[in-house]
Amino acid sequence: FVGLFLGWLHLFCGVSSANCQFAQVFLLRILEMAQGHQLSDNTKERQLPKDIHTIIKSLSITPELNKQICCPTCFNLYQPASAPWFCSFRKSPKAHECGEPLFEGEHQQHPSASSNLPPCEIRHPRNLYVTQKLSSWLRWFLSKSNIEQEIIDWSNKLGEFSEKKIFDIQQSEAWKEITWPSNPSTGPKPLNLLVSLFIDWFNPRGNRKRGAQQSMGVFAYNCLDLPPSLRNLIQNTCVAGITPGLNAPDMTTITHVLKDHIDDLILLEQGIVMPTSQYPEGRLVRVKLLMKLGDMVGMHKVAGFASHSANLYFTWCWGSAKDMDKMKLGQPRTKTEVLNAARNSKEAISLARKDNILRETGVHWSEFNRLNYRDPVKQLPIGLMHNWFEGVLHHHF
Repeated sequence: FVGLFLGWLHLFCGVSSANCQFAQVFLLRILEMAQGHQLSDNTKERQLPKDIHTIIKSLSITPELNKQICCPTCFNLYQPASAPWFCSFRKSPKAHECGEPLFEGEHQQHPSASSNLPPCEIRHPRNLYVTQKLSSWLRWFLSKSNIEQEIIDWSNKLGEFSEKKIFDIQQSEAWKEITWPSNPSTGPKPLNLLVSLFIDWFNPRGNRKRGAQQSMGVFAYNCLDLPPSLRNLIQNTCVAGITPGLNAPDMTTITHVLKDHIDDLILLEQGIVMPTSQYPEGRLVRVKLLMKLGDMVGMHKVAGFASHSANLYFTWCWGSAKDMDKMKLGQPRTKTEVLNAARNSKEAISLARKDNILRETGVHWSEFNRLNYRDPVKQLPIGLMHNWFEGVLHHHF
């Protein structure tokens, strides 16, 4: 308890390390006075480290974060140890390099006043992209004592209702169409989970739509196997990444910040053995992405479809904007058509060719197309309008 309280003071209240040490001594004295005797040296309270950072580390509450240097212009990512001075990304083999500086430097004089050494230059990354792997978060999520049982209880409860009464996504056709490999002959039964990915951009300076605009993006997972009352709670949400500002990536550069997330989802599709609350020795956990949630602008960008202002902007059919006055449904798109157009866009060697494919098909490449089990046409619902979901209408004026 003492360790958790000190961690809360430091992380949430901004109490300094020195004052946390003072608070630790003060709390131990209160415990001794309450118990009427001095605490022995072998008690947990006495064995608590003095340094607040060591205490927080011992509590295992710090998420595993991955930091990469991010180009401010094209969002291409680099490992800190091997990043060049300038971004080397090309939008196509024939395009010019981005060339944006990845670092900003400052000159510092040698600490010795009598030194004749020239000032040294210290460089700092201009932008960092910080992510949390879903696989890492799941280890913590499934260690919570109630999660697995809540998943089982909700599944059993849904089984009690008639198939004609549909009120949850687990009763949908999209859910039922997801297939899993056969269970292993030995060991605990695998835990198969479906997740949603919410993607949206926000102004870090506030929700106002007027004045100076900046844009940062958030990627957040939720486990759809949980009952609706628990599904979207903050404590059950995995914030997988926040894109740095000042601008949002476009339909081409968005692939850079999505790649690591898709790599993780491909790994989770095969399954990872991890300890859970009910199976401390380990259980095979498999995860698939059922759907992405967001507004139309964001979803078209990340899912590989043309902008809402384009002619062929419908994700589910070949209807065109110029024929909307006819009020007729277009020919439905198919998974094969969309994937073929997306691959052609990815393999195009010039920007002109990519633009032609986008105009002719309304499709561009998306990292989500690497998930073989996904249907890019059927699994793209549009989230609630911002005015209702985020409650920002009063900030628009």
